[in-house]
Amino acid sequence: NYIDNSVVLTGDIHSGWCNDLAFDPWDPGAYDPATGQGVVGVEFVSPAISSPGPIPSPAEAVPTAAALRATSPHMKYVDLYRQGYVLVDADRERVQGEIWHVPTVDVSSPGETYSAGFVNRAGANGLQAASGPSPSGGCARSTATSRWSAPTSPSRTGAATP
Repeated sequence: NYIDNSVVLTGDIHSGWCNDLAFDPWDPGAYDPATGQGVVGVEFVSPAISSPGPIPSPAEAVPTAAALRATSPHMKYVDLYRQGYVLVDADRERVQGEIWHVPTVDVSSPGETYSAGFVNRAGANGLQAASGPSPSGGCARSTATSRWSAPTSPSRTGAATP
């Protein structure tokens, strides 16, 4: 059975990722990151909202993430040190996953920032970079603890707030 438009939402690895899912992403005959050929689904991994990343130092985390991306064509985004959440905006035509980061978890503070967003259009199978945050503000939020809520109003950043 061929199932199209599969989206995996996950977390609990204390880092943020956006990936194409392919059986063998290193085989150019089986997977093409530019066209999405060979993609069986897409994945949005939520960073931790309260736990530190696996490499808490940006000086070490940034080059490590860059090395992962350089050797793994299916990885569209990797962040190994910042805390935040994934905002998901989905409708019949597409799903957009966005990585948002928070400046601190020690105290309540404004200033969440949009780091990256990727879109998977219906039938396209494969993540493409989004042009920016979703204009609708998203339809669900996922944190590492998998809390979900429908948006009620946009926040100061345009992200939905429960």
